[in-house]
Amino acid sequence: MVDAQLDSRTFDPRLRELVVLRIAHLQHCAYQIAQHTSVGRRAGISDAEISALRTEGSVSRFAEPESTVLAFVGELCTTGTVTQETFAEPGPCSTRRS
Repeated sequence: MVDAQLDSRTFDPRLRELVVLRIAHLQHCAYQIAQHTSVGRRAGISDAEISALRTEGSVSRFAEPESTVLAFVGELCTTGTVTQETFAEPGPCSTRRS
């Protein structure tokens, strides 16, 4: 099952690992952080970006669609809900185009 998730084509590997590392930080999961830091590096995430994922509050270092996805998971993990503004933003799975 884990192999299927890591090989998923739904999200590119970089976006997937950004989400995994952000959630791991927000949930204080040291094991997940340790396991996925190297996976994230292999997916193209820099050490500076990994450090940015460890910040409290919003993460502003990333471009779209990464910033929207990180805002979504950040809100969901910290409040249990997502604001209408964040939900309305087009993301990587959206069919809306600007």
